[in-house]
Amino acid sequence: MVNSTEFGPVIERRNEKRDRSQVSIKFKTLDGEEDYIPDAIVADLSESGATLLSHIPLPVGTCIAIDVDGLIVATAEVVNWQWDYLGDRARLGVKFIEKRQRVLLSGM
Repeated sequence: MVNSTEFGPVIERRNEKRDRSQVSIKFKTLDGEEDYIPDAIVADLSESGATLLSHIPLPVGTCIAIDVDGLIVATAEVVNWQWDYLGDRARLGVKFIEKRQRVLLSGM
């Protein structure tokens, strides 16, 4: 798959099936220093990771717990992030460490 941006073509290299339905979640860092960050959105989901949209960016390497309706459904590590100026949010790329519930990958 090739998409075009202002910087030229972007070639999609991921082979996993993607789910692009958007679901509201909460997440918190596993270091225990932060409370849950409300109103994050899962914007892109695969078996190995997700893209989260949040008003609060987290540093690469931060481990988080993902909460759906009061249940911790996964833990993940932030592997990249960038600011989405159009949406005025951070786009956090996370890689799953552990998925505790199939709910996360079945449309939540």
